[in-house]
Amino acid sequence: MKRKKWEKFLQNIFLLIKTSTGFKISLFFFSLILLSSLIVYLIERKINEGFLSFFDSLWWTIVTVSTVGYGDRLPMSLWGRSIAIITIFVGIGITGTVTG
Repeated sequence: MKRKKWEKFLQNIFLLIKTSTGFKISLFFFSLILLSSLIVYLIERKINEGFLSFFDSLWWTIVTVSTVGYGDRLPMSLWGRSIAIITIFVGIGITGTVTG
């Protein structure tokens, strides 16, 4: 009996995930943050003291997406800045979509 309730609960969760636009937007948003953090970390860690750990890159990405940056960490390479530009525009687009 308990197993059927658990299975029904999981089916409802998967149905919510499958049909919820908000969940898909949130998943895309968090994927953007993690992917941008990882890429910037891999590009900048050897040439930029502001990105010595993945957490530094994660902090930079969250700040960049939410406020277009404080200026405390800046990518120095061409590829790092390219990722920053994409992160800024996509972050602003997602934020505008959610708030709109």
